[in-house]
Amino acid sequence: MKYTISKKLFILSFSFFTFANFGTVEKLKGTVTILPPKNLEAKKLKVGDTVSEGASILTRKKSYIKIKTNSGDIITVGPRSKMLIAIKDRQNTLINLLKGKLRTKVTKKNKDHFFIKTRSAALGVRGTDFTTTYHPKSLRTSLLTFDGEVALSKDMSKLNTNIANNKDNLIKTIKGSLGRSAVSVKKADFTTVGLIEEKPIRPVIINPTQYAYLKLDESLGVERTKKDTKQVRKISKEIKDLINNQKSISSLKNGGLIADQIGVYIPPKKNESISKIGKIDTNGNYVPPKGIKLDPVKVFVPIENENPKAVSEAHELNKSLGPQKQVDAENPMYKRYFDL
Repeated sequence: MKYTISKKLFILSFSFFTFANFGTVEKLKGTVTILPPKNLEAKKLKVGDTVSEGASILTRKKSYIKIKTNSGDIITVGPRSKMLIAIKDRQNTLINLLKGKLRTKVTKKNKDHFFIKTRSAALGVRGTDFTTTYHPKSLRTSLLTFDGEVALSKDMSKLNTNIANNKDNLIKTIKGSLGRSAVSVKKADFTTVGLIEEKPIRPVIINPTQYAYLKLDESLGVERTKKDTKQVRKISKEIKDLINNQKSISSLKNGGLIADQIGVYIPPKKNESISKIGKIDTNGNYVPPKGIKLDPVKVFVPIENENPKAVSEAHELNKSLGPQKQVDAENPMYKRYFDL
């Protein structure tokens, strides 16, 4: 079988390393594959399988997997996602999210020892329940916290393929990044950072109903389950009270929707130039106004031959995004990363 020199080097870097057991597959739907360490061929996963440090996991469309680690943490990998279990030892866990979405529930005993790395950010867990989304086309990482607290900082460094021999230095570097410029993201808070922003936007509290739907959705949008209306109302009221009693520290107004697919926050509309900011489905997924589609780089884009007002509506919605800066596809900085 043919494989590249880079793959050879990646394998050799792990050649004399024992891979720790990471956890067991508790639930799975659709097609999920794993590339174990020192292997060149992926295989399908099933419930009951064990996964180890150094393995990459890939989910297909309408697929997700829930893994319970041997430390008691729960990691759910959403559809069209890919993650690498970079480090799992007695003290620290490091996940490299290469694309897509994770929901992570970390036990209290593991807080301050659980980290997630993307191409644009580093996250340190000080709480229990949150989702992380990363889109490689825009290098945008976003974070929504359900319970506890998570620190997020901009970090454009790549993980060294020789992870096995650099564990301590890698964790030390990530901790240093989180100590310098991290924002603290608490319950119902959302933040995001991409290629253009110098640091993550100040956390903002999202729409209470969307928060409730997202919190109750354990499948990350794959399974269409009916939500308990009383439970949704109870959670929503709690977040409404939080918005009313807490002064916003963000330049963005609280209570807007998040387009989790691409990691942006859409503030509540301020004027009549925007007729609608969109809606959500019963899983909490954002649905843009009619005649407009989402783009990971340009954000709101009018659909040709649809709503005649879509061009101006998309323009106004993009203007409302505030400190979340759109990536200019013609910008040399953008081309430096993607025109390779």
